[in-house]
Amino acid sequence: MTRTVGFIGLGQMGSRMAARLPGLKRKTRSLLCVAMMIALNRQHELRIHVGTALNNGATADEIREVLLQSIIYCGLPAGLEGFRVAEEVLSARNML
Repeated sequence: MTRTVGFIGLGQMGSRMAARLPGLKRKTRSLLCVAMMIALNRQHELRIHVGTALNNGATADEIREVLLQSIIYCGLPAGLEGFRVAEEVLSARNML
C-alpha cells in the first residue's frame, strides 16, 4: 500500500512511464483519466485530458465510448457535461 501511495505523485508516474516500466499504455492511461475527470466533475481538467488522450493516440470514437460509459456509471448530467467539453476539444482540432 505504501508503495502505491508513493506512485501517486505525477513526477513518479512520469518517470515510471519514461523508464518504460510495465503497466498501462499511455493511450489507456489517458482514457482512464478522461473517465475519472468526468466522474469527479472536473471540466477544466477534462478538457486537458481529452487533448492528452488524442495526443496519445486515442480516437474520437474511443473518447465517445468512454463518454457513453460515463453516462451509465457517473450519471446523465456528468456524462452530458463530458460530451460538451469533449466536443469543444474535438471541434478545436477539426475532428468532428
